[in-house]
Amino acid sequence: MKVFNLIICIALGLLLVWLNRVFVPVDAVTIGGLSWYGWLSIALVIAFAAFVAVLHDSTRAFGFFSADGRTAPTPSAVRFLDQAELAELGLDKYRGPEFPHPVIFSDRCIGCHACVDACPHDVLDIIDGRAVAVAPDLCMEDTACQAECPVNPKACIVINTTKPIVSRPSPVRDGATYETNVKGCYIIGDVSGVPLIKNAVKEGADVIEQIADDLKSNPPQGSAEYDVAIIGVGPGGASAAASAQAAGLSYIAIEQERRLASIENYPVGKYIYFKPDTKAWEGGLPDMGPGDQREKILTTWSNSLDKKGVRVNEFESCRSVTRASDGDHFLIITERFSDKAECVYRASRVVLSVGLRGAPNRLGLSNEDMKVGAEPKVFYSLNDPSRFRNKNVVVVGGGNSAVEAAVDLAMKREGTAIVPRTPAEANRVTLLVRTYLAPTVKFGNKVQLYKCVDNGIIDLRFGVGITEIHEREVVLENVKTNQTLETIPNDLIFALIGGERPDRFLKSVGIEIG
Repeated sequence: MKVFNLIICIALGLLLVWLNRVFVPVDAVTIGGLSWYGWLSIALVIAFAAFVAVLHDSTRAFGFFSADGRTAPTPSAVRFLDQAELAELGLDKYRGPEFPHPVIFSDRCIGCHACVDACPHDVLDIIDGRAVAVAPDLCMEDTACQAECPVNPKACIVINTTKPIVSRPSPVRDGATYETNVKGCYIIGDVSGVPLIKNAVKEGADVIEQIADDLKSNPPQGSAEYDVAIIGVGPGGASAAASAQAAGLSYIAIEQERRLASIENYPVGKYIYFKPDTKAWEGGLPDMGPGDQREKILTTWSNSLDKKGVRVNEFESCRSVTRASDGDHFLIITERFSDKAECVYRASRVVLSVGLRGAPNRLGLSNEDMKVGAEPKVFYSLNDPSRFRNKNVVVVGGGNSAVEAAVDLAMKREGTAIVPRTPAEANRVTLLVRTYLAPTVKFGNKVQLYKCVDNGIIDLRFGVGITEIHEREVVLENVKTNQTLETIPNDLIFALIGGERPDRFLKSVGIEIG
């Protein structure tokens, strides 16, 4: 009961005492100065006042359900498992928790990590190549796990929830030919919405076979210098380039980083699984079985591409893909990083294998491309923390990758634990977060970060950014006021602030996103 309500009850009680003193005869039998009906009246008044107060507070507390036209959820709106799903799980009745939590259909799961990466509360993990709800009681009804699951029907389903599931938009393409709504332009790999290496490699070979048949049936009549342009040379693009080489097609393969950069960017020593393990390996790259270590995969696939004579224009960024004026081929405009030169290619067909993460977001500073010796000053990924020792390091970003990088540069990992580096290996790490940590940062990452902060190993600063980059120092500023704060020693910067999704680029080509 609130203080105001209590005061009202006391005032009413005192009023009854006064009335009793005034109107009850002096010779009447009383208890503690009040008659029995006086005490009863006080009790009834207090009970009535308490009931009114509770009713008023409850009405206000539940009023938000009908605010702005919304209504309280009804049992029929809650997502339960249907009979077909129960049968698939081998159950006649679900006997799990009644609160919202994910349920995994292991036979559907392809082990792509999408649901694990999407959950900020460490509810899910990958065990024996399949997703498992290891801590359903930690679920905060974040339905991103189901939204990010790429298979159909979904392998991860959140039950006992009324929250709508909003799937991530993906480009429209023909499921059999991989052709988009732009005739002659194809999409393969992660950007299609299925983040699987094995799938991308297969699609790379399939799309070249499709294009070769199409060109044979409909020979181009224009002035195209290439049969096909392949944009992005990760596993899917590399498979497409190798298949085009084998098929005798003329091609141009363009990659803004190194070829197979998506594999190279994995942490050193990481074991990479190729799912689904129920499907045979197909494509233009050698079969690596169920998976292997990053280094062996890179070596094997790179050697295979070299042996086949596959040519790739590395460190060249695609700026635009447009239909030529005669409509018979595409104009691909690129920019070489080495000399900023613009290049124009003409190709009859285009294969986009650009991945979900396009070009990394940059800090937007004038000398961001500065080099210190042979090394760049600013890095946009971290795959081998052990090679950076005794450095003044600034990490910029507030997501999982930035938090993990800051911890990896400050500490060493032993299994799931982190231990201090030796004095000779220790870096002095500053983590700059422009606003606040992203809501998707996993709980375990937060625990490790704040452990380092509490021990003085990482200097964590919120609302701070970099305004100037110099060879051995950086200038910091308050991002809200743009006021210069201080200059700190610095050898390296890791700008881990995400990458631009390719949606804008795809729309510029004319591809629909649905």
